[in-house]
Amino acid sequence: MLHMWYCEIYLDIYGCNGKLLEDLSLLLRCPSTCSCVSSIERHPYRKIKSLPIESNLESLLMIRDVIRDMPGSRIDTISQRYLHAQFRSRWFGFVDDVHIVLNEGRIDVRSKSRFGYYDFGVNRRRVESISRCLLSRLKSVSRDMDRRL
Repeated sequence: MLHMWYCEIYLDIYGCNGKLLEDLSLLLRCPSTCSCVSSIERHPYRKIKSLPIESNLESLLMIRDVIRDMPGSRIDTISQRYLHAQFRSRWFGFVDDVHIVLNEGRIDVRSKSRFGYYDFGVNRRRVESISRCLLSRLKSVSRDMDRRL
């Protein structure tokens, strides 16, 4: 059982061919557990909207800043099209992985718990929180630009 868990983590981070997910244009699908949400899923329980921001490097840096400000977060990998962050829970130290990939016209996101079948909605709330913070920052930047004009 532990061996299967290591294989799943490896596939989450590196993909099926052993290369970092940044080389792939799509995220991996969620497993059949209730501890994963993704913008590429079709199943209503695991489906979540793509991040509401233009798909470019500047946006990825803004997402990085939002994630850095969240409790228990750690940015593991960031490139021109990909970001991988870990979130550690405060009480039990459970680790969740967040993968963000820039694609044409959208930013796909996947948040998945490493342990357990059910996450009590933590991953969904996390992605929704990232989306709200991004929208708030975008409104703030827009207001600042309006004041300058």
